[in-house]
Amino acid sequence: MVTKSIEFKVMDFGPEKDPTRLFQPAERGFGKPLRQVELNLKAISQNGEMQKARSSVVDVDDLLKPKGTQFLNNKRQSRLISFEANRFIKSELPINVKDRFEFGRLADFLKIYRIQHMQLGTPEYGIEYLEIGGNDINQFGKFNLNDLPKKYIDINSRGRLEKAELNSGDLIFCIRGSVGKVSLIDNTDKLSVAPNQSFVKLTLNGKNKGISPEFIFWWLSSKTAQEYISSQVLSAGVPRLSILDVAEIPIPIGPASEILIEMERYKKWNLQVRETIRKMHQAQEMSSKAFIFD
Repeated sequence: MVTKSIEFKVMDFGPEKDPTRLFQPAERGFGKPLRQVELNLKAISQNGEMQKARSSVVDVDDLLKPKGTQFLNNKRQSRLISFEANRFIKSELPINVKDRFEFGRLADFLKIYRIQHMQLGTPEYGIEYLEIGGNDINQFGKFNLNDLPKKYIDINSRGRLEKAELNSGDLIFCIRGSVGKVSLIDNTDKLSVAPNQSFVKLTLNGKNKGISPEFIFWWLSSKTAQEYISSQVLSAGVPRLSILDVAEIPIPIGPASEILIEMERYKKWNLQVRETIRKMHQAQEMSSKAFIFD
């Protein structure tokens, strides 16, 4: 569907202590972006309403006029320079998928934690952990603990590491660079493992007991979900996906009979993947011993 009009928002600052103020002083510190203010997400309702904002709807045809157009009660004339094309195209799931399942928003069933910057430490005084990057996740959504780089962070970043650490049942989802890569954590051998800042950590909030981490992984890994995610990616510079777009990813939540069918397919796939990986390791071990004579 092609968008014929655009709703622009003028985000008024409002009193500094007003909890509905859209912009708050930005948190400053090592590794954080250099900026004066940041968006206050708490001031935006689930349906996108903003109390401290004025809106104006403008026809796309007017925006494309060579001399520009006047809008938003601004005394100066403003001209549209560029926007990401996918912001104006409504992405839809295939009809056969929409008809088969009932859907909800990802944020309604999973907690989304954006991995924060952690200050580097030294082996002598820092806290040791293993870090997962986008390239560490293979085509099956798996990673090998033995291949992960060992990192050290300053003791002052302990709290951020604890929030980022992965437990069985957590999922990690890449939102920068290798956007859409997803992995299900099923066993970390109780080691301290955390993804880098290109990821968000997803944890079920328990509001839909019929949905399992395995099903979420199976869905997010599917061709259907990956095509939808790709349609939301901002591609200028490094490909990236906003947290708000992650929150809006559709998740099948019923009917239970259809989810059960997909879970059976996941179990068969998972067994085949494990066997494939086992054979790959056997082949690698054999090749490493080639032309070695005892």
